Amino acid sequence: MSKKNAAELAEDILVVPFVEMEPHIKRGAVIVIDESLNLAEVGTLVANDDSVAIGELLSGGKLSKASHLEYEQWRQHKQFFKILIVQPFVLAQNYVNLTSPEPN
Repeated sequence: MSKKNAAELAEDILVVPFVEMEPHIKRGAVIVIDESLNLAEVGTLVANDDSVAIGELLSGGKLSKASHLEYEQWRQHKQFFKILIVQPFVLAQNYVNLTSPEPN
């Protein structure tokens, strides 16, 4: 399998409403990415199975699984997210600007 780079993955970033993430949440596949991180760069770490870097992000609180309470709040507020699918995961980042969603 060839290694993925951030530029390639950046082309796959989508902006979606929370409701489109629900099936992935139900299967436990959504990983929330801190807004201070570059989504494509984190996707590169996941795609290339960089367990050391991923472990550091997890222990630093930069990657997490959201709580059920957070999911409910996102549903109620009709939150949008930037997402990047890196099988089997869906990497998600809060998307604040709802006026003109642009993925990158």
